Amino acid sequence: MAFRLGLQGPSAEEVTKFFDNVLSDDEFLQISGTDELVKWLQAADPAIINDALDLMVTRGVVKRFAQFFRSENLNLQDKAGIVFGFLSCGDTRHATIAYNSGILTECIDRLSSGDLDTRVKNAWILGNLAADETECAVTLLSKGVLNIMVDQLAAMTTSNDISTYIQYSTMLLWAINHFLKSAPELPTPLILRIQELLCTIIVMNVEDCVLEECCYGLATIVQIEPLAGMPFLDNKLSGRLMRLVQRGSNINIQRASLQLVGALIAKSDDFTTRLLQNDMLSALNELIEHPLGEDVCWVISNIITDSVQHLNTIVYHPQILPTVVRLLKVDAAGFDEDEFGGRTRECCSILANIVNKGQVDSIRHMVSL
Repeated sequence: MAFRLGLQGPSAEEVTKFFDNVLSDDEFLQISGTDELVKWLQAADPAIINDALDLMVTRGVVKRFAQFFRSENLNLQDKAGIVFGFLSCGDTRHATIAYNSGILTECIDRLSSGDLDTRVKNAWILGNLAADETECAVTLLSKGVLNIMVDQLAAMTTSNDISTYIQYSTMLLWAINHFLKSAPELPTPLILRIQELLCTIIVMNVEDCVLEECCYGLATIVQIEPLAGMPFLDNKLSGRLMRLVQRGSNINIQRASLQLVGALIAKSDDFTTRLLQNDMLSALNELIEHPLGEDVCWVISNIITDSVQHLNTIVYHPQILPTVVRLLKVDAAGFDEDEFGGRTRECCSILANIVNKGQVDSIRHMVSL
């Protein structure tokens, strides 16, 4: 869209031109209005979406979409699902409105729909609601939503259908991750069951988007559950994780796997030792000057705090510490907060943690660089 000087861009008020048709009692007009409104939401500037949703709420349009969501007309039902998806991933006010709109029962039932796209949309809504606040997550847990999602994902894993239903399996993993982050005091057996399932998937030959969600989910599990992480003492799983860190073709899976590596290192020296045995230092060394350098330096900083033995593996590595010192000198000469601020802070943390360990020889070696 072209803009001329002196004219305002699109505004949230534009969405109101569809309201009369949506609120009509004529089904043909309802279908036309919902189609146009949904297309407008999908194309609109994200900066005006919340204002548009406010207009839909105050003028009774959301209530009408709740009726459409429960209707027998599949076209209206489908478009209402998209609208509630926007509401559920909006701010807390909008998510609360979606939560209180009377659609939860239908959302949960449609997780078992014969139509895969319907399953995806409803998992998207429920995952967003779980992410919004603890109360929503607790209510959805009490209705068995997390168990349904885990059972379905387990069934697809057992039948080796993860890739066949890639969009739905990815959405399930994403929604499950929101429950892990938001729901308080999940039962340990359920958390460990999810861990086992994600560990099974992560060694499978599946798409990177699935592996990415598995890594984020496992990182959360390691952080929230004291008994979690034990599968990564196995060389097969640790080796697989380090290969994901090295997957240069996909920065997203590298970032997610680094989060899992960091969570494991922060949990126990035993995990650090196992990852080191699977060539972790080579993988990290290759990525220090990568766009993920901040994440990598964060992991290195955590390794240093583990033990004197792990401290020395970093300090006396022929490339890691010299690279960190060189980058600090370069950044100090022409510092760009936006581009290098995070990496520079983590590099400083590496040096600070070496000093805090109080090992004289290590400090002398660092100073000599």
